[in-house]
Amino acid sequence: MPQIELTPAERREQRAQAHHLDPVVHIGADGLTDGVRKEVDAALNAHGLIKIRVLGNQRLTPGGQIKRAKKRKPTSVKKRQAD
Repeated sequence: MPQIELTPAERREQRAQAHHLDPVVHIGADGLTDGVRKEVDAALNAHGLIKIRVLGNQRLTPGGQIKRAKKRKPTSVKKRQAD
């Protein structure tokens, strides 16, 4: 999945548009598996803009890898389909 480069203004706009959305993909203890990547791709193709919930004490890094983060709350991540 190619990384999408957004300016701060574009990121703010995407967050505002995704605010009302419910998470359609949840990333759990197994992390960002191939199955999760396929679900993200399918959801993006169907909806264009989705919300992803990262459960537990994990967070997504810009490279898409999940690292353990101590004492962090669950994080929501929004992604959109590349044009």
